[in-house]
Amino acid sequence: MSGWHSRMALVAGALILVGTVVTPSAALAAAPPPPQSDPFYTPPAGYAASAPGTVLRSRQVTAAAFGALPQHASAWQDRKSVV
Repeated sequence: MSGWHSRMALVAGALILVGTVVTPSAALAAAPPPPQSDPFYTPPAGYAASAPGTVLRSRQVTAAAFGALPQHASAWQDRKSVV
């Protein structure tokens, strides 16, 4: 491998390594509950009268790549009416 290719491989490896460092808070974060145990997925009373596409619930969530690498972005989860 040429010197240029070796340096590029080294830089790529370093970027991958830096990108996969998990912060302690992400490592200790609890897994979300399954949908059958999460009240977020329980439809509110009167939801059947909502127009399709109406947001029934929303909550801010932590975005994490592969469930472990926190992202510096605002993320929201919406539950919409499909009736």
